[in-house]
Amino acid sequence: AEQVARETGAKYGGVLYVDSLSAADGPVPTYLDLLRVTTETIAKGLAE
Repeated sequence: AEQVARETGAKYGGVLYVDSLSAADGPVPTYLDLLRVTTETIAKGLAE
């Protein structure tokens, strides 16, 4: 994703967790965390 952003001039907004959870000590250990982090990443990208 970062390479595509560089090559196209698009902005890389961060990692979107859309189909898998992280380890228990990672950023999205539960489905609710996945929804929260992904929503925050999208909102941050749109606001910038």
